[in-house]
Amino acid sequence: MKPPLVSIIIPTYNAAGTLARTLESVRRQSYRPIEVIFVDGASLDQTLAITSEYRDIISTLISEKDRGQAHAINKGFEIARGDILCWLCADDEFLPDTVQHAVNHFNAAPEIDVITGACVRVYPDGTRQIVVPPPNVVELIGYQYRLEQPSTFWRRRVMRDLPAIDESFHYAFDWDFFARILRPPTKTLVLSEVMSVYHFSATNKTSTGGRKLVLELREVIRRHGPMNGRLADVFYFLYRCFDLAGCYDHPPTCTPETRRRFERVMARLERKYPREFLHRYNWNFASRQERHLVWWYT
Repeated sequence: MKPPLVSIIIPTYNAAGTLARTLESVRRQSYRPIEVIFVDGASLDQTLAITSEYRDIISTLISEKDRGQAHAINKGFEIARGDILCWLCADDEFLPDTVQHAVNHFNAAPEIDVITGACVRVYPDGTRQIVVPPPNVVELIGYQYRLEQPSTFWRRRVMRDLPAIDESFHYAFDWDFFARILRPPTKTLVLSEVMSVYHFSATNKTSTGGRKLVLELREVIRRHGPMNGRLADVFYFLYRCFDLAGCYDHPPTCTPETRRRFERVMARLERKYPREFLHRYNWNFASRQERHLVWWYT
């Protein structure tokens, strides 16, 4: 059987500080054939100079002004020829056998459309955390994003009748995209093995989004969440009134009076909404960003 072509889209803009690590991880892949589609937003630093050292693995290189990361990935989708697709941001990396591992699972189970695995998160202070997606990651996708994007691969067929990435999102486009492609009848295989390394920094989008990110999280839940999207406004209420006050910190940093009010409000909400939804709230990282606190936990 002819091995499937895997298309890896790498969107970049001013990524000189991390790009070599990302490209080196692609070069080290044990699997072939792959095509690397490098889509740059007209970087002003040494990004393109670094790519000259990796032209042996870059199949297509585009460098021109774009409308942001989502637009760059969409441009990659438009020209990708692979049977299997993924994207890898310019501050992340694959493990050496990541692509081979994904292809092995696709070959063993032709009915599987999407494969997602675990990821090592490396935070700005050097701490590391292995994040394993829960077995019910698809069930949760409408209101809690537990999928690790750089550890996720999918067959081209799941995108045939779907729009590409929604470019109105700046932060949460990946969550919205996967919430759409993971809908039934798509079949997803969730793996516990680590497949990528996700490098956070003090300046990347996930680390600095704060309130802007929260507004996009609310929009994703409005579109895809339970209770016809009403949970989005409940989560936003909890964020504004209680998370920003420290009620969701570990341990809580809110005042005793605010803590008592929070408990009373939660009791009322639990009489109105399912507990399994309410207690999936997990926006504390954005609250801590907005309050200029260390936002990650190990």
